[in-house]
Amino acid sequence: MSDKERLEYIEEQVQELLTLADSEGCGEANLLAIYNDMIWLIEQAEKVEQLQRENEKEQKRLRNQIYETVEEKFLLEKQLRQAQAKIERYEKALKGIKNDIETDYTQEEIALGEMTSLLTVIYEQAQQALEGEK
Repeated sequence: MSDKERLEYIEEQVQELLTLADSEGCGEANLLAIYNDMIWLIEQAEKVEQLQRENEKEQKRLRNQIYETVEEKFLLEKQLRQAQAKIERYEKALKGIKNDIETDYTQEEIALGEMTSLLTVIYEQAQQALEGEK
């Protein structure tokens, strides 16, 4: 028997007791007080049941919210790792370009127009960095 069924049974029993007391004319005030107390207890039990349903619903909502927050966290961490990798590629490419210029060309050559092969090297390194090649 469920809690609700038991409370309904008790309420019926108290109602029968009141009816019996009325028919015999005895203890009406006591029985009425007991009946009022029983009604109050039943109302309290119903409130508890309602609160338990609301609590379960809120727990489910919070579990879903936690799940969504965890998913968002993992997505943000993945995006951060990708951004960090991109920054590292760009830094490597820029350092490589700087090194190539300093190693392969003198300031005079750069000033004299030896820029075609330099620009080709710079373009290729920049393209590789943008495409994600290492």
